[in-house]
Amino acid sequence: MDPPANPDLDPERLAGMEAGIDYQHGPISLSLMAHANRLKDAIANVMLGHGPGVFPGVGFVGATGTYSQRQNVRAISVRGIDVSAEWTDGPWSIRAGASIAHARMDAFGAAGFLDGLRPAQTPRFSGSLSASWEKDGKGAELVLRRVGAQYEDDLNTRSLKGATTLDAFGSWPLGRNMQIVARAENLTNALVMSGISGDGAVERATPRIFWIGLRLR
Repeated sequence: MDPPANPDLDPERLAGMEAGIDYQHGPISLSLMAHANRLKDAIANVMLGHGPGVFPGVGFVGATGTYSQRQNVRAISVRGIDVSAEWTDGPWSIRAGASIAHARMDAFGAAGFLDGLRPAQTPRFSGSLSASWEKDGKGAELVLRRVGAQYEDDLNTRSLKGATTLDAFGSWPLGRNMQIVARAENLTNALVMSGISGDGAVERATPRIFWIGLRLR
C-alpha cells in the first residue's frame, strides 16, 4: 500500500559507458556488448512499515500488508554483457541472444536496508533462440525465450521463478494483397510469474494464447 506521493524526490541522473564489437562473415553475424551504468538518485519503493495498524496518510494496513513510499536511493549500479548471433541462408534464419546483468542498490538513511540488494523485477539472465522461414508471402517462426529468476519486491523476499516459453507464428498468402496470419504465445502454457501478493497468491502473466487474423499488404 502506498502513502501520498513524495514531493521531495530528486530527478534521476544516468551515467554509463559501453563497448562492443560486431563481426560478420558470409551468412553469420555476431555481436558482443559490455556495459556499466550508474543511475544516481534512483527512485525506489522504500518500505516504511508493516501491518496491522492505522498509519497517518495511509489508513489501515492489514496483518500481512506493508506500505511504502517512492524515495531516492543513492544509486543503482548495473554491469552486464549482451551477446547475439544470427545465421541467414536464403529464406532461413536462426537467431540467438542473451543478456547477463549484475544490478545492485546503493542506499543509505531511511532506505539503508536496501543497500546491496538487487532491484525488483531485474533478472540476472534473459535469452532467446528463434528459427524462421519466409518466402513469397509465406512464413513461419518459432521463438524460445528464457527469463531467469527475479525478485518481486525491493526487499528481495518474494522470488519470482524463472520461466521458459515457446511462441509460434505463421503466415500464408490469400491472393496478391492479403495474408492470413496466426500466432501462438506460450504454447506449453508455462507458469510465468508476474507478482506475489502479501498473502502468497501468485499473479500469472502470459498464459497460452492463440490469435488469428488477416493482413492487407
